[in-house]
Amino acid sequence: MKIRVPATSANLGPGFDSCGIALSAYLTINVLGESE
Repeated sequence: MKIRVPATSANLGPGFDSCGIALSAYLTINVLGESE
């Protein structure tokens, strides 16, 4: 199974929680099953 989540950045300067940006980067998590 592969999970891919887009990266974000929040709390930019004086905007606190009201400002953020989306990045063209992803967190990718690969889950492998147990092999015998």
